[in-house]
Amino acid sequence: MAEGAVDESGPLRLKNVVVGTTHGADHFLNGGFQLIYPLMITDLGLSIVHLGFMEAGYEATSGFLQFVHGWLSRRVNKRVLLGAGSLLESLAGGLTALSAAFPQVVATRVAAGVGSSTMHPVGVALMMEGAGRNLRGRLIGTFSSLGNIGSLAAPLLVGLALTQISWRATLLLISIPSLLVGLLLLFLFRTKGETPPAEAGSAVREWGVLIRDRSLMALTGTTVLARVYSLGTYFPAFFLLGLGLDLPTATLLFLVFRLGRVPGPYLFGLLSDRTGRKPMMILSLLASSTLLYVMTVVSGDLLALGAVVATMGITSAAANVIIQAHIVDSTPPSFRGPVLGIYFTLSEGWGPYGRRCWVS
Repeated sequence: MAEGAVDESGPLRLKNVVVGTTHGADHFLNGGFQLIYPLMITDLGLSIVHLGFMEAGYEATSGFLQFVHGWLSRRVNKRVLLGAGSLLESLAGGLTALSAAFPQVVATRVAAGVGSSTMHPVGVALMMEGAGRNLRGRLIGTFSSLGNIGSLAAPLLVGLALTQISWRATLLLISIPSLLVGLLLLFLFRTKGETPPAEAGSAVREWGVLIRDRSLMALTGTTVLARVYSLGTYFPAFFLLGLGLDLPTATLLFLVFRLGRVPGPYLFGLLSDRTGRKPMMILSLLASSTLLYVMTVVSGDLLALGAVVATMGITSAAANVIIQAHIVDSTPPSFRGPVLGIYFTLSEGWGPYGRRCWVS
């Protein structure tokens, strides 16, 4: 199939649904941990310091191993690699629920990070197999939106479950979606569009081509910086401490922001397919930075503030999607995994640490 061709066959649609759902299950499981942690450390007699070590272990492996799995995708079938990662993450979640001491919890969280680190580089590269250039933005946007749906659903469903059953039972329950999609990827379907392993000796040649692509290097660097300076994580604290809002209002505004991040990736991915990557990248970055300033100006009007926060939710998720589509456009199919792995290692691995250093 030609590089720019469009293939919307049934097997490819099924593959994209399963891959996107894998991302949603990953975000759902790890989003649930944020509510489970306080109950876990109380039950196990741990402290906030212990919690810091748990999260540091997870973030280190889930962030910095993305390059490793991206590179492995040149030699290992992407569907198998992603399915194995999802199964490992589910198994680690179940073992965390059965843990009785701090070392066991740390070990299982590190293992979960290893599984989760396959999601972005391998998942996006797998979804792009068989996808024409005019579908890539919306497909990557769908992948991102499904992850954001998982993050949005986690506090609602996990919070409800914790009112009825123990944290251990809840954790076992929310580990099931990752188990199911992992099994689907490994055993229940195949696609004809799967890219075969790369030829040995091609890496040096392909790296040379990519490094000489100045627009790819510039956009990648810009987006990594944007991830470092992304302040969405700190919006609740800003609403409470910076604007002096009460807790229910701050919570509602943060929910509005998270809701905006559901349609945003798909919308900007679709627009980038139709109008080009660079214009949409510039628009999303300019809009997000402008809205951040406007938010401080309209802080006295709750309705206007809500509208600005919702719009910022839509625009803030766009740059990440567009650069992924541009990477795919600029990269040979057999080399997309490694390049996406580098991008996600810098943005998802270094990004959170750089963001905390900058905010502090």
